[in-house]
Amino acid sequence: MAVTNSPGSECGLKLWHDLGVPMRDGVRLSADVFLPDRDGPFPTIVTRTPYESGRDAFLDVAAYWARRGFAFVVQDCRGRFESEGTFRAYADDPTDGYDTIEWVGGQGWCNGKIGTWGRSYGGLTQWLSAPLAHPQLTCMAPHVICDDFYSDCHYIGGAFQLMLSLGAAVIWQTNLATVVGPQSRHVFQNRRFWSHLPLIEMDELAIGRRVEYWREWLAHPTYGDYWKPFDIRGRHAGSPCPPSSSVVGSIPTPGPVSAISTACNSMARTLGHASNNGYWSGRGLTRNPREHRWGGEISVPVPCWTFVPKSTAGLTGS
Repeated sequence: MAVTNSPGSECGLKLWHDLGVPMRDGVRLSADVFLPDRDGPFPTIVTRTPYESGRDAFLDVAAYWARRGFAFVVQDCRGRFESEGTFRAYADDPTDGYDTIEWVGGQGWCNGKIGTWGRSYGGLTQWLSAPLAHPQLTCMAPHVICDDFYSDCHYIGGAFQLMLSLGAAVIWQTNLATVVGPQSRHVFQNRRFWSHLPLIEMDELAIGRRVEYWREWLAHPTYGDYWKPFDIRGRHAGSPCPPSSSVVGSIPTPGPVSAISTACNSMARTLGHASNNGYWSGRGLTRNPREHRWGGEISVPVPCWTFVPKSTAGLTGS
């Protein structure tokens, strides 16, 4: 059912809530569709998230794009919130992303030009599905995500990233507030929790149940067949890629972590992009160093690179 805001409002916006998007295996993923309150069809922006499609932040983004004549689709990833299925970190996003674009492109309100956007997990969903090269995928904007989930995320320099990995697993099983809000200290953002051994039990200690992909990460401490499907650099080798605008961060320290920026600059050159430096604050790109805070206990400046296509076949272009 479409709901239209009042004629005198700042942004004419129509909402179709909780539409079931069919995947190739029969699972239906929930999507909220926002349309400008005028005749279409429209170029369309798609984001896929495990962080809840109904968050107020997405409504603000939808209103921003509707004012500019774009449709906006936000979808809960498989197994998250209103979507069916079981969430398996990274595993189903390539085909789920492709099938979602296929569905969007077949809707009467879409003009066939589809772009993707998203931060963090919303960025990796784009990189994972892009090598499948859907013909209607016109451009991408993956922000704040690395390109090798083994060496740039879970095992930086070969060392398991405990807080990052467990925090991600808990968020993807519960919600953002459990980990990143100040209230998280009541549950597990405290010294008592982080002193627990063995590590394999920390999923149950945090939320009272096993998280299979958390245990898979710990069971695969070296790069191999388990991690290869999630290596974006490897997946994109020789694959076509649409014009992309990428915002990525790297902690400016010597050693393996600095390889993120090297890889990102290499990706920019490969894709025919130019780079622009800034800092990521956790909320967006700024020209001044800011601080990225997680759980109220960590605070580090995070510099950014923005990759801007030198030639762009954009959503509104021919």
